[in-house]
Amino acid sequence: MNSGPSPAALGLSGRVALVVGSTNGLVPELCAVLAAAGARVVLAAGDGAAARALVAGLPGGPHAARSHDIGAPEAAVAAAVAFGGRLDILVTLAGEGGETGLAQASDAAWDAVIGGSLRGRYMLCRAAGEAMKAMGDGGRIVVVAGDAGMASARGLAGVEDGGALTMARSFARDLGPHGIGANALVAGPGARAIDGARAAVFLASPWASYVAGHALVVGGAPMR
Repeated sequence: MNSGPSPAALGLSGRVALVVGSTNGLVPELCAVLAAAGARVVLAAGDGAAARALVAGLPGGPHAARSHDIGAPEAAVAAAVAFGGRLDILVTLAGEGGETGLAQASDAAWDAVIGGSLRGRYMLCRAAGEAMKAMGDGGRIVVVAGDAGMASARGLAGVEDGGALTMARSFARDLGPHGIGANALVAGPGARAIDGARAAVFLASPWASYVAGHALVVGGAPMR
């Protein structure tokens, strides 16, 4: 069976991609596929040392890494622009919402997940959109969420993921006139990291230039 195009065919050569999340899950695969496609990767994660170790092993480059403060998300966008002279791609990954039922969640848990993680992701997308508008030649935003937002009764995780999906659609509407696409990637429990990474990079590429406000679900049974 044909495995599809190589990453280099996706047209990301020279583009600057900011990935904001952790250094586990699908992030290593995501950074590797972005780099293989020719992008210059800036990884912003809570563990700055682990982020620097991860990007040191990426092909191509140059790449960069930094510690990420969830309370100052615009700093990551500014750092990416300072590093690459532009920002073409933002991929922001889901926070940890937990499985506590919404009716049982504490005020502190709500503030941490919704007032912290989701708010930080909104501010990231807003700042990235402004940076891309200033360039004047488009850009791509990919909001990665879990599947809790597509089901009911899933506690704070469902509220955050559902908010992330709506946020992607809203940014698609607001930024579309500026040639900036925004989409969501829903990583289901059956998805391998490489599957989610490939889907995210597709959404970040010119191949998805006419895809906006969409939630791409990756979680079916693997074909091999």
